[in-house]
Amino acid sequence: MSVQQRSGRDRQVGDTVDLREYLEPVIRQKRLILVTALVVLGVACTYTFTRPSVYTSTATVLVKPTGVNLADLGPLGTEKLVNVDTEMQIVRSTIVAEKAVAAMNTDATAVELLKHVSVSAAPDAQTLEISFSGPSPSVAQQGTAAFADAYLTYRQQQAQGLVDSQLREINASLMADQARVRELNAVIASSPSDSVKARNAQTERNSVLVSIRRLEGDVTATTLLNTDPGQVISDAQVPKHPSGPNRLLDVALGLFLGLAAGIVVASVRGRMDQRLRSTTDLEEVLGAPLLAAIPSVPGGGDGPASLVVTHDPDAPASEAYRALRTTLMAVTQPDGGTLLVASALPGEGKTTVAANLSAALAAVGKRVVLVSADMRRPRAHELFGLPNDRGLSNILTGEALADLRGLDAHVENLYVCPSGPTPPNPVELLQSGRMRDLLANLRDVAEYIVLDCPPVLTVADPLVLASLVDGVVFVVDASSTDRGAVTDARHRLEQVGATVLGGVLNKEPAPVGGMYGYGYAYGYADEGIGGKSASRRAG
Repeated sequence: MSVQQRSGRDRQVGDTVDLREYLEPVIRQKRLILVTALVVLGVACTYTFTRPSVYTSTATVLVKPTGVNLADLGPLGTEKLVNVDTEMQIVRSTIVAEKAVAAMNTDATAVELLKHVSVSAAPDAQTLEISFSGPSPSVAQQGTAAFADAYLTYRQQQAQGLVDSQLREINASLMADQARVRELNAVIASSPSDSVKARNAQTERNSVLVSIRRLEGDVTATTLLNTDPGQVISDAQVPKHPSGPNRLLDVALGLFLGLAAGIVVASVRGRMDQRLRSTTDLEEVLGAPLLAAIPSVPGGGDGPASLVVTHDPDAPASEAYRALRTTLMAVTQPDGGTLLVASALPGEGKTTVAANLSAALAAVGKRVVLVSADMRRPRAHELFGLPNDRGLSNILTGEALADLRGLDAHVENLYVCPSGPTPPNPVELLQSGRMRDLLANLRDVAEYIVLDCPPVLTVADPLVLASLVDGVVFVVDASSTDRGAVTDARHRLEQVGATVLGGVLNKEPAPVGGMYGYGYAYGYADEGIGGKSASRRAG
């Protein structure tokens, strides 16, 4: 019997990027983002509110060029002669800081004071903004004034020293020339006026007199050189409010960095987490569509209470199994089919899914046989309260015949074939001709044959059965199954030519608000995907 191919592997995949794929790990871990943001915010608040207040005072200094005659300069002459960058370095020099230390009468060293000083220059202006930050308003004002005065004092002393040095050199040359003139006058006076000696002395004296007049001019020019480095045009004021720390900015920055760090951590964690978190994850990894999402059944355990379709028809899980039934009936032929319910690893709930699916099919009048083909760790008989002393292993070894009258599960239209005693060679029995004959005979009397089997990644039994059925229903645990396990199981099923009809996301958490669908209320806590899962079961 053929089955309509609904595999997700056959769907065309576009080249567009789905933004939800990147946002989903972040949204899913919003609690982690919130906790990270709060931690970083707490650190930022601790940092900013434990720091002492800082006060800043500023003075504006007009800078003038020294060593030049200001009267000889045009309107733009001072701008060409003053290098503002150099003046800023002078303000922050150790020499100026030492003068400020003396003016402030403080125990701090020059290096320590320089940590509190900042200098800036106004664009297209010959002014410096000198600022000093201190623990109190008075210290800030005192420090600013001290550095402004120390800067001007140093620059004035430097300029005056240069002028004095030049004057000393000129005066020394002038005095030497004057002494030479006196010597030449004596030679001229003691020599005949027409003698060569007198004429040479006269010539030299004239030359020296020219030098003296030039030096006298140099003295005059040097005394006119500017030694005023500038002046404070805006005095340092006592600040009324602290300049730092900017607690509002620190808190805002802490919140922003916390959210950013939380998003990064959540994104990385989400990408590294290999668990299947959503239906999209399942369809992507399994390469087949989602058939149904089954909520967790509270208190199901390993007994008949797990057969929720018959014990609690109004439960959300029962509604989910009916949805699974409807989907499978749509993808199989009208006369039914043979289905294998499998999972990658133990404890994912495939036996429970197989049993409830069988009961759901029987509830709509379909004649169903549930075969417990897990002859290693059987559990299907427990869900129906049946003994397991005889069953599939007896049929396959020829010890018994398949008779629906002996498979009654006390559910209308449903028959259960237990696994029977554990044989030494389960794989060989399942691969035998008797297994094929059994399935063929059962198809003559039942519309749906549902087989339970061991996990795909543990033994070879499911691979044998997958090649004998019309389709595989793959069950994954929403709280624990990882991508790698599903991928490996899918590859093994593909190797034997199995048709995976789709996946069942089992143990799905309850929706927010405790309501499922139209008025179905959960009476148990939401475990959440990835949270504490229900007890792992062997089936």
